[in-house]
Amino acid sequence: MLVTSTLIECIHELSTNTDIHTALNNLLKIINQYFDGERTYFFSIDYELRATSRLYKYLKDDPDGTSSVRDNLAIFPFENVVAWLDDATNVGGHYISSEQIPAVVRERVFSQQNIHGLITMPIVQQGKVVGFIGIINPLAHQDNVALLSSLQVFIMATLEDNKKKQQLQNLSYADSLTGIYNQNKFIQLQEGYKNLQLKNLGIAYFDLNDLKEINDRYGHEAGDTLIKQAANNIKQLFADNCYRIGGDEFVAIAVNVSENDFQAKLADVARLMQETNIHIASGMSWRGENVSFHEQLLEADTRMYENKKQYHIKKND
Repeated sequence: MLVTSTLIECIHELSTNTDIHTALNNLLKIINQYFDGERTYFFSIDYELRATSRLYKYLKDDPDGTSSVRDNLAIFPFENVVAWLDDATNVGGHYISSEQIPAVVRERVFSQQNIHGLITMPIVQQGKVVGFIGIINPLAHQDNVALLSSLQVFIMATLEDNKKKQQLQNLSYADSLTGIYNQNKFIQLQEGYKNLQLKNLGIAYFDLNDLKEINDRYGHEAGDTLIKQAANNIKQLFADNCYRIGGDEFVAIAVNVSENDFQAKLADVARLMQETNIHIASGMSWRGENVSFHEQLLEADTRMYENKKQYHIKKND
């Protein structure tokens, strides 16, 4: 049976493709072909914002997403979606013709997008509808949504598995003491920047002064408090673009930033360090052109060590 072979194809895609974005895009293509739809979408639902947003789409007339096919369907009215999905949740899928749609919605969404009918399939996680798949203008199997009903559990399992993987990955990238990104994430960042053509790149290297002395005199708890405060000071200016890459070493990155703005960020970091009584060595590198992540990291590191050297010279005078 066609529905069985299509279901097997869908399950195979979800279970073998390690990239969830590719898997879901391919899934929409398979579903769209089965129902002979014009378009198929994957929408998420945000109950706090009372909004829906499109995550994935497949267009029959633009399978590669490269043409200028008109497609402005980015949202659905929240109240109507909730009502549709309430009807569809128990049966795993639901066909809605344009005649069943309230006149206001029909005019605002269906008529403007030339939608004559819609099949919806809710995506449920932990008993709550978190999204839905919508097939626009299906020409086949309108009265047989068994495929969608069978797919629900596999899609939900895939999303849940991906969520757990993402949580584990986030843990592996977070520094347990400070909460900012760690060296693992920084190494990934370096690899990602290798093949990118960047402009206006600023890199700052920081190293705490006197950490060993503080640990020896006041204990490691005091040293840890110092490290956490330093990380917080840097994060206030660089948000998620800062990394703890060693015991007392930090790197901050700014992309597409002017030299003046980058210098201003560093000045604010220095001010925060002074206000929290933290002595820290720093070095920076900024380039508008001829950007090289590796070279600039070395430049910033070299300048940081020179700054640290000058600190100790003054301290011992």
